[in-house]
Amino acid sequence: MNYPVSEYRKKVRGCFIGKSVGGTLGMPFEGNLNVNEVTYYDPVPTSMVANDDLDLQVVALEILRRRGLPVSAHYLCELWQKNVQCCPDEYGVANNNTTIGLFAPLSGKYSSKFGAGMGAAIRSELWACLAPADPDLAVSLAREDAATDHFDDGVDACLFLTAVESYAFVESDCRKLIEKGLSYITGNRRMTSAFTDTIAWWDETHDALQVRAKILEKYPSHNWTDVTINLSLILLSWLAGGGDFSKSICTAASLGYDADCTCATLGAILGLIDVDSIEERWTWPIGEDLVLSDNIVGMHEGATITSFCDQIFETCAEIQEFYGSSCKLEGEIPEYTGAPAWTRRADVVALAADYEPTLSIAAVTPLVVKLIYPEKVAVMTGEKTRFTLRLGNPTERPCQGTFSLRAPDGFVAEGDGEFFLAAGEQADYPIFVTIPQRLRKRAYYNPLDIRFAMDDVSWSVTCGLVAPITWLVDGKETDVPGPIASFGPGAHTFEGEFKLFTRRTDDRLVAQGTRPLSCELDGEVLTDHDDKQYVPAIHRCKDSVVVNLDHCWHRVKVEIREGNNQEGEFMFLLGDRYSWMWLTQLEWRVPQAH
Repeated sequence: MNYPVSEYRKKVRGCFIGKSVGGTLGMPFEGNLNVNEVTYYDPVPTSMVANDDLDLQVVALEILRRRGLPVSAHYLCELWQKNVQCCPDEYGVANNNTTIGLFAPLSGKYSSKFGAGMGAAIRSELWACLAPADPDLAVSLAREDAATDHFDDGVDACLFLTAVESYAFVESDCRKLIEKGLSYITGNRRMTSAFTDTIAWWDETHDALQVRAKILEKYPSHNWTDVTINLSLILLSWLAGGGDFSKSICTAASLGYDADCTCATLGAILGLIDVDSIEERWTWPIGEDLVLSDNIVGMHEGATITSFCDQIFETCAEIQEFYGSSCKLEGEIPEYTGAPAWTRRADVVALAADYEPTLSIAAVTPLVVKLIYPEKVAVMTGEKTRFTLRLGNPTERPCQGTFSLRAPDGFVAEGDGEFFLAAGEQADYPIFVTIPQRLRKRAYYNPLDIRFAMDDVSWSVTCGLVAPITWLVDGKETDVPGPIASFGPGAHTFEGEFKLFTRRTDDRLVAQGTRPLSCELDGEVLTDHDDKQYVPAIHRCKDSVVVNLDHCWHRVKVEIREGNNQEGEFMFLLGDRYSWMWLTQLEWRVPQAH
């Protein structure tokens, strides 16, 4: 189908003006679990309020325009290392994982308790606007982005909203748009059930507060950024608003939870459907300036929302051509000034809808290099751990060569080999990594270098290996495959020692789990966790404590109390009090005798 440029530009602008209005309105109510009565900005702003809902889309577009097509999770993953200096929740997980060499999509899953957070869902508008009226394409692009810091529910929520917003270029009916979005998450029972329940409860009661109560009762979560709850509140506010922009976003703000995100997303959808529905009273206080958060660095963004929309417009035409979109912009198209495509074989690069959860994309040129980790991810002591090295040829001609492995001292890597790949072909090669005996200490970064030779060219790709943390569990040395430790029924004691690379002050220590526990540091009990809320977030964990740490070995002791007679888990981590970044430079060892 052909889509008029004039209509497209109007809708994209409406989308991001609505996004800015909604985010600014909802920000004061972010994390508020109570019901409020919101009718207008409070306080009334003098400019758009900076929000990660828009920040990360601006960053993603710059990466895309700098790196070129196809859209790749490998390049989008860069933002967690290079552009974001404040990392709450899933952003912190992604930053930590990419730091230790675990790349997308594994970066969104390993050691994460925030896979169902709202961080990817709030980035859906960019992909919808780059693939208007083509939900299939929009969803495939959004998957590359969402998988960098989410898995399962968090990815599905992004795909749902992306499909809704892409389809909204040609459809305005709320029910039909929701139905279209649901068609992309058929395998997610909790989410699809919550959305259909929300619609049925609204039709039955026409009472937003009643429906809100039902949502929270049937789909509870410790985490107020949970996507199932928050997207249900978006749908509820949309239905309750009856298509009226002001009523809809005020309802979303009033219902609380991740209110800046729910307001921003709903404002974007309604602005996309009809930009004229946004009354001037919403736009004149925030103006036209594009405002990014102070923690977004290394950027070259335009000065205004309009300039950002212009970049999307220019990039959209390039994406439609590259991917052969079912929708084509019709009218005067500006010349594309971003980076050219680096391969025509998008199928070799793209994440499949059913991608392996432990897949890590280490490189996309000149070969696509993917490493599939074992289920535990970590290499456990004394076990010959199998990985799968998946090589893909993104070019239009055959290639052949050799690869060899180099692991850090203390690790043994086996699996050197030869490869021959036809154009567009992928092939799997087994490799094995062993830690023959317990390491004296666990390093935070353990590089596995994969060295390639092809014709007269040699290069290397580096992936991260995760070494286990060795705790004394009830007095016995036990390897644990990461910061999340599991335990069986009954009471248990975990003891370990860690060291930082330098002296630090004002850091936050978090120890939370599914059972009551206490955490002792250097002989002093610092936290006592009652298991009522398992949300191990650096900045908003109710049991976190501020600590000052010298450059020496510190002894940590976690006491798991009896509680229920079931298996459980706890998570121990340290993070920067101000940026909320995890402290990745921890070294671990078995407690030494004193």
